[in-house]
Amino acid sequence: MKYKFLIVIACLFILIFSSNAYAENAGVKIEKIVSKGKQISDLNNIVLSDKDSIQFQYGIDDPTINTKARFRLVLKNAQDSSVKTTDISNAVYKNLPEGIYEFSVWGFDLVGTWVSSKTAKVIFRVNNSEAELRQNLESLQKKTNEQDSIYNARLESNKQYFGLDLVSGAGGLLIGIILGSLLLIVIKSKSNKGTNSFGAKMEKGESITLPKSEYEKLLNENSSLRAEVASLRGQIDALQTRSSEMRKRNRDLEDSLNNLSSSKEELESLQKQKDELFALIIHDIKNPAALIKSLVELLRSYDLSAVEQQEIIDDIAETTSKIVALSHEVTKILALESSRMQLELESTQVEEIIKDVVKRNSIAASRKEISMQTDIAPNLPEARIDAQKIDEVLDNLVSNAIKFTQKSGSVRVKVYKDGEGI
Repeated sequence: MKYKFLIVIACLFILIFSSNAYAENAGVKIEKIVSKGKQISDLNNIVLSDKDSIQFQYGIDDPTINTKARFRLVLKNAQDSSVKTTDISNAVYKNLPEGIYEFSVWGFDLVGTWVSSKTAKVIFRVNNSEAELRQNLESLQKKTNEQDSIYNARLESNKQYFGLDLVSGAGGLLIGIILGSLLLIVIKSKSNKGTNSFGAKMEKGESITLPKSEYEKLLNENSSLRAEVASLRGQIDALQTRSSEMRKRNRDLEDSLNNLSSSKEELESLQKQKDELFALIIHDIKNPAALIKSLVELLRSYDLSAVEQQEIIDDIAETTSKIVALSHEVTKILALESSRMQLELESTQVEEIIKDVVKRNSIAASRKEISMQTDIAPNLPEARIDAQKIDEVLDNLVSNAIKFTQKSGSVRVKVYKDGEGI
């Protein structure tokens, strides 16, 4: 029994160890990327148009894994992201807006025996102008190759006339041969003025005659083909230069995308902090509000002496001050968050706001034995203001005046008409 128990323990240990190693070695790889019916070989420079589709084929990079794999796919750009989980080993995306995209795939199984130790990623661009440029470049390259083939075929045909081993594609050598042939023609024409044909000396001492019209026709065709090839190559060089500039711009855009991603993460972190701060402030407001409610119920329910009533009223006033202070903090946060303050203007009697603010702060003034005085001019006109925000401004002014006035001092609020304003 003792040995059997040890064997079971050893097997369990081996299973746990192999399971951990199994999970650590698991990986995901992107096996193939296909667009427009062709496999993409350069994975570092993928460019599509918004009308193209792109297919990713991926799988588990570990032959020892035999459980059914699931994949988590993420496609994101600077503005948005798409996340989905699937057990299919390929994904197709099409009609994507222009921008820089990152596709990533991560694997796991539902049993929980393994998860992939790394995420496979590919960055590609959707850029209509660059995609069109690349297509034109491929078309020109194809046309150039066709013209080169025709050109080489013509040169091979010329060898039947001259018996010369012309090397296709060597422009300098071709020009030398043509110039030498022309010089030979001039020399032969001077020696045979009465004839209307040209002679060419062969390597083995043999000679053939070629009609002058046929020879000039071949020269013209070769010159025309060479000029067309040179023109196409010039266009390809220009397109390649433009493509390099586009790649540089795309690298700059990728850097901007990374910066935007960092800024987005910072904003999300700040938003989370703000939400936590608001939750804390609301919690802090609930407690004093509940205390005020309890104190008011105490005043209503019992026959208290004047001293006891005064103590309760003082507690209510102090608790109310805490709530007002917290509300001011919330107002400051909202003002900082909003880049543009929204005002709700309406015709209002300023006198009513002044009286309400003075009354609200009179308890705090009485604690410091400060006398509150108001000097409000009669017949004040209505003002078109945001009453709530003016109330906040005046409350701050009056509460600060009380706070920074010495004990037994006085605070005076004077309101009067000044031209068109108050």
